[in-house]
Amino acid sequence: MNLVRLKIKRQDSDVAAPYWEYFEVAADPFMTVVSALRALRKRPVNMEGRAVAPVLWDCQCLEKKCGSCTMVVNKRVRLACTTLLEGLTQPVTLEPLSKFPVIRDLVVDRKKDIDNQKRLHLWPAVDGFDAGYGALQLYKKNNLADAVVRCIDCGACLEACPQYHLSADFVGAKILAQVYRLHVCVNGRAEDGLRFNQLNNPGGVHDCDNIQNCVRVCPLDIPMADAIAQIKRQVLWHTVKGFFMEDQ
Repeated sequence: MNLVRLKIKRQDSDVAAPYWEYFEVAADPFMTVVSALRALRKRPVNMEGRAVAPVLWDCQCLEKKCGSCTMVVNKRVRLACTTLLEGLTQPVTLEPLSKFPVIRDLVVDRKKDIDNQKRLHLWPAVDGFDAGYGALQLYKKNNLADAVVRCIDCGACLEACPQYHLSADFVGAKILAQVYRLHVCVNGRAEDGLRFNQLNNPGGVHDCDNIQNCVRVCPLDIPMADAIAQIKRQVLWHTVKGFFMEDQ
């Protein structure tokens, strides 16, 4: 029976110190990181033979749709539900995302990102619409917008971005890409001014250094850099237009 060795960065609470713990699980064909963690949950015994608290991690859809299982696997940010163990260097190291506070083990608190989404109103505002039917988001034919819509909010781009961290104001690539998505949406464009004014401040679009790590790590190959370039142009045009209007 083949065994896979796991080296997991654990943390017993949000205020506890992190530590490494080693485990072994029986390897099945096409086993993913999530499969290994689920097997480990059934028998949480470390390599010293000591029974320990089960490892906690986030997971929902198991099919690359929700983005909740994002973690750092062998020093690279990945979706745990689709990352195969076969071919990975052992021990396979599992770490929580470093750009958010750790709640416990591999579970992190994404409140900062959620607050940024709220602040930039990342949803189309529709007034007077009868509840019971969702508003149809009307897009022009736009391949880039079609790609951005596929974002699953996994946060891989935030983990890979050197400009995004706990002590920085930068909103991150996926927020900027979603602002572009709303700009090309008939319903979403109504609040362009609010979003562009926010993005013209520190932490906004000008904090992106175009390193493009977000493009390299995106599990859905979304061209984040292209969307960010487009929204940079729109923010610049909005700012210039505002100066002219003030002079009148």
